[in-house]
Amino acid sequence: DRLLITLLLTLLLAACGGGGGGEGAPAAGHGLPPAAVAENNRGVGLMGQFDYAAAHAVFAALAARYPDQPDLQVNLAIATLNRQQEGDSERALARLREVLAAHPDHLRARYTAALLELHGGDCQAALADFGKVLAADDRDAHAHYFSAQCLAQQGQAEPALAHYRAAIERDPYLRSAYYGAFQILRRLRRLDEARALMADYQRMARNPLAHLAEFKYTRMGPKAEAITLDAPAAARKTGRRPKDRCSTRRGRRARCPARPPATGRCPWRWPIWTLTAAPTPCSPWTAPAAAACCGARPTAAGRPCPTRP
Repeated sequence: DRLLITLLLTLLLAACGGGGGGEGAPAAGHGLPPAAVAENNRGVGLMGQFDYAAAHAVFAALAARYPDQPDLQVNLAIATLNRQQEGDSERALARLREVLAAHPDHLRARYTAALLELHGGDCQAALADFGKVLAADDRDAHAHYFSAQCLAQQGQAEPALAHYRAAIERDPYLRSAYYGAFQILRRLRRLDEARALMADYQRMARNPLAHLAEFKYTRMGPKAEAITLDAPAAARKTGRRPKDRCSTRRGRRARCPARPPATGRCPWRWPIWTLTAAPTPCSPWTAPAAAACCGARPTAAGRPCPTRP
C-alpha cells in the first residue's frame, strides 16, 4: 500500500509539472515556458488598450529571445504596423516575409502581409496573398472584403462584387461590405440592387452588432490581431476567435446563440435577424423582449421575423 501511494504521488507531481525551476516547464503546443506565454499575453492586453508602443517593446523582447516562434514574430509585426512610426510598415512587412519564408502556411502572417501590400498600393501581390488565405480559410469575411477592395481598384467590377457578396454572406454584420457592393452596383448601373444595399447599409447604422472594416486595429480582421499563446491551436493557426461568445469589448463582434435563451429574454446585443435561420414566427416571444429579438415591434401571431437589420 505504501509503495502504491508513493507511485501515485510521483505520477501526480509529474502531471502537475512539479519540481521545475526557473521559468517552469515548456507549455504545450509552442514550446514556450509559462513566463514567456504570460508576457506575450500581457502584450496582447496592451494591444487591446491601444498602447502599441508598449506592446511593441514586449513583443520585441520576446521575439529576440525566441526567434523561431512564428506567432511571436507575427505579433511583433502587428504591433509594429500599428505603432505607425516612420518606416514601421516596411519593417512589419519585412518581418512577415521572413516568417513566410520559413512558414509559408502561416495564415496570420500571409493575411497581414496582404493588408500591408494593399495599403502600400501593390494590389497584385495583395490579391495573391489574399487568395492563398481564402484557399485555406474561405470563411474569412475580411479576406473577401479586402480582396474586393483590390479588385475594385483594378477596375474588375464583377469579381469585386462577388467578393463583397461573399463577405456579406459570411459576416452579415460587416457593414463596409454593403457599402462596397453598393458602389460597384452603382458603377454597373444596377441601380435597384444598389439602392437595396444602401438601405441595408443605412439601416445597420444603429445596430450595435454592425462593424466596419478599415486599416485600424481590431477593424482589419481577426487574423490581423495579436493573439495569446495559450489559445487553442486552431485559433493560433487561423486567427479565429472561439465561437458562441457574446462580448461588449470595444472593437469586438458579439457572437450570440441562434435562439433566445430558455428564459425568453434576449441579450441586449441580440443579432437582429438570426431568428430567420429557421422559419419560426415571432409569436412565442410577444413580450417586450421580442422587440429586441426581432428588431421590430411584436405584431400578430405568426408574423415572421425581419430578415434584415
